[in-house]
Amino acid sequence: MAAADDGACGCELEPPLGVSQGAVSQALSRLYAAGLVTRRKDGRWRYYSATARAERLLDVLDETRTITND
Repeated sequence: MAAADDGACGCELEPPLGVSQGAVSQALSRLYAAGLVTRRKDGRWRYYSATARAERLLDVLDETRTITND
């Protein structure tokens, strides 16, 4: 989702994550409530994008992963 230019539909996340649509929906709602994703509605679909805060957290996690692998 963080790499998607125009956001990712929740339905696009279900197959790669291997979880149900309901689980994806609940997780996205929690991420939205935490301020880690934004959402926009387009017809009957919702598209989610990572916020700047989420991007910073991902960067820190990537750095941590690099440090532990060295």
